[in-house]
Amino acid sequence: MLNKKTKEPTLQWVLLRSFIQNQGIIGWGDQAAADNVKTQKKELIRKLKKAFWQSDDPIPHVKGEGYKCRFTCRAPENTL
Repeated sequence: MLNKKTKEPTLQWVLLRSFIQNQGIIGWGDQAAADNVKTQKKELIRKLKKAFWQSDDPIPHVKGEGYKCRFTCRAPENTL
């Protein structure tokens, strides 16, 4: 997901990469859990639901953990 104007990764893509780097969880103590995460998470969820025809929240908030992906997050070594 690239920003059409800047050709840089969108904030939603950056957030998804953060989830991958953190084994699918972003807790409130993580650097990635900045104030704008809630807004970017909403947009990311909207795009994921559209792409995969999902109705449930694929990244719910889990008490005591933070945002946790319901899908597997991983990347090949040395790719992020």
